Amino acid sequence: MTNKNQTPPKIPPLIPLEYCSPERAAKLLGCDVEDIFHWVATEAIKLFAEFSLYKVDNLDVDYFSDHEWYEDFSNNEGVYFSFNGPSVSGEKPYSPCIHRFEPDDSSKEHESYISGLWHLEYDLNSATYVQSRIKEETPYNLTIVFQEYNDSVPFKQYATLHHVLVSDMPDRLRIRRDDILKIQKHIISGEVMKRTSNRPMPEKKSPPADIGPHPTAERKAATRERVWAAAIYAREQWPDDCKTASAWASTIDNHSLKLFDADKAPLSQEIMARMLGKAMKEGIPYKKS
Repeated sequence: MTNKNQTPPKIPPLIPLEYCSPERAAKLLGCDVEDIFHWVATEAIKLFAEFSLYKVDNLDVDYFSDHEWYEDFSNNEGVYFSFNGPSVSGEKPYSPCIHRFEPDDSSKEHESYISGLWHLEYDLNSATYVQSRIKEETPYNLTIVFQEYNDSVPFKQYATLHHVLVSDMPDRLRIRRDDILKIQKHIISGEVMKRTSNRPMPEKKSPPADIGPHPTAERKAATRERVWAAAIYAREQWPDDCKTASAWASTIDNHSLKLFDADKAPLSQEIMARMLGKAMKEGIPYKKS
């Protein structure tokens, strides 16, 4: 029982960090790094790993809804698509994301990458600190949760990458602000933290009244609508310059000031040429765009 007359430890207000490394968290809280990993091992807090376009070899993305993928950018080898999860608002730069690269060469396989903070799953079969096992080059399970559980939607609300080998995992480890604040609160009170779920699975709740489109996908769709409208106008105004997909895209870009009131079109010439070429030859949208 905590002595009411005991003076609580003086801990300065937490600086406005949304996440940081375990070492930084320990410094801010005035405890040891070993303590941070103890709370991870006792499942009082969660451990995350940060990635930026990190290539993974074993990610199955086929069960995600096609319309939720949006086109990020392209180069002379292919197109990058991204998936931030369905119907999620307020995404942040560190929100978990899956990327897929689709090469123009059909003989090559697509490539998968991940970015953002992913929950790190660990096996707690012994009392050994999580920290000691993370230093080893062993596979990890990484989980991304897209939204709260809703059994009325046709997509999976979470995904797990199994047995991902990350040799530099110790440098990627992160503690999120909500857990840092939780630790701070319990350091002041002296109370033992309650166990949380090892895996941040969505809880089953009533479905929201309205599930809107993903904000990023919505912005991308609006951009494509502008380009299609400009393409129709360009072909009406300069038909001789729009006989092929490449020439058509170049014409749109050359008249971007008139069409978009900007120096450049909102999409690159390469992407516009692919969109127009697919429409001209097959009458269908270009890939997932």
